[in-house]
Amino acid sequence: MKKHYSKKSTEKKIEKLYNFSRSELIENGIQKYNFEKVIKYAGLSKATVYKKFKNRKNFIIETIKFLIDDYIEPFKKLLDDVESFDEVFDFLYGLNIDFKEILDIYPIEDLFSDFEILDFINNYYYEKFGIIIKNKIEEFKIKGEIRNDIKTDFIFEYITSVTKSIGNLLSKYEYKEVIESFSILINSSLKNDF
Repeated sequence: MKKHYSKKSTEKKIEKLYNFSRSELIENGIQKYNFEKVIKYAGLSKATVYKKFKNRKNFIIETIKFLIDDYIEPFKKLLDDVESFDEVFDFLYGLNIDFKEILDIYPIEDLFSDFEILDFINNYYYEKFGIIIKNKIEEFKIKGEIRNDIKTDFIFEYITSVTKSIGNLLSKYEYKEVIESFSILINSSLKNDF
């Protein structure tokens, strides 16, 4: 007798697939990511998964999208709660995170070795986080806290470049040193009264 799966049952299994895939990706990275294990755990057939996602890489990209989506609302709320440009740096200084330890535990560096995945992350960042950041930049400009003579798009690109540089330097230098140096650079280039 042939099994019949309801659409609701399959949707729950797809959600389980995403949740387990997220854990697998965070724990093992892309290179050691075990797609078959994830499919088996979710209780889906390979045919069902490949029909929906085409291949392993497309599914990894969808998982990364799923991960990023989890951070959009908390990020928006965080920025909504920030009332001044200085608060951004106060928040960053207040973080007590050992990024070297995080990089040792989670193999996220191989995300940046695959150009298709890196391109997706970059484009999705611009699409999802760009408008939130640009709105906050506009707010700081209106308050007179940062320079008004530079277009918001240029400031956004500058901050994005700086953020990527911070990520690269965190594997070599202590967090506080990186944040302190970059806060001086950002403040001196963007603030009206530095």
